[in-house]
Amino acid sequence: MPEELTTKTDLILAMDREWEALKHTIDHAAPSELTGKTDPSGWSSKDHLDHLASWANSVLVPLRDGRPRWEGLGIDRALFDSEGYDEKNEVIRQHSRGLSLEEVVARLESIYLEVRRIVDEKPDADLLRPFLDYAEGGSGETLMRRIEGSFPRHFREHREYIERILHS
Repeated sequence: MPEELTTKTDLILAMDREWEALKHTIDHAAPSELTGKTDPSGWSSKDHLDHLASWANSVLVPLRDGRPRWEGLGIDRALFDSEGYDEKNEVIRQHSRGLSLEEVVARLESIYLEVRRIVDEKPDADLLRPFLDYAEGGSGETLMRRIEGSFPRHFREHREYIERILHS
């Protein structure tokens, strides 16, 4: 596991690096590959991108609006509080079925840029506060750790999935 980030500068650099790597992967693939090819679970690259947008939105909504994470995911609290991620992720995936690739990418970029702006405006001390301070549905982890997990780490994880799909 990579070393945990401790400063706003480190977080911003990691966010930007992984965003650029993800964009590079998207920009160098044919749209038909991003929507037509799937992994063994039936997820397309577009599904993975929307997954990233939804989970990123579950960080944005508490930060920007003070609303719970599950609202950012578009799921109810009972599902949010349930064990595991498979059912949550499948419900989230169904929400985007009618969206075009362009809509999904634009949504992800918009959410990324908004969280990036919020991070840039916060002092390091605010980033070290518990995520629970911002809204219900957080955890005891710091805001920086939550953003690190939902952006650079999550982006890298799903970029690797997308690259495997594209190269299959």
